[in-house]
Amino acid sequence: MQEIILKLAKKIKPAHLVLALMILFALFNGSLYNWIYNKIEVRKLTQRNAEADKEFAVLSASLEKLEKGDTAYLESVARTKYNLSKPGEIEIRLARSEPADKK
Repeated sequence: MQEIILKLAKKIKPAHLVLALMILFALFNGSLYNWIYNKIEVRKLTQRNAEADKEFAVLSASLEKLEKGDTAYLESVARTKYNLSKPGEIEIRLARSEPADKK
C-alpha cells in the first residue's frame, strides 16, 4: 500500500497538489455551505416576490376599478367586505346550525 502511495506521490506535481488542497479547503471551509444556503434563500425570496407581484396586480386592478367609478364593483365591495346595504333594503342573515352528530 505504501508503495502505491509513493508512486502516486511521485507522479503528482506539487502545483496540482496545492491546487487540490486549495479546492478542498474552499469547499469545506464553510463557503460551500454558505453557497447552498444562499441558493435556497434566493429561491424562497423569488417565490415570495412572485406572490407579492400577483397580490399587487390584484390590488392594482381593484384600485383602478374604484378610481374609474365602477359602481357595480363599488357596490359589490361595499356589500361583501363591509356588510353594507342600500337604504330601504332588508338584510336577512341566516345562522349556521351545527350538525346533529356534533350536539
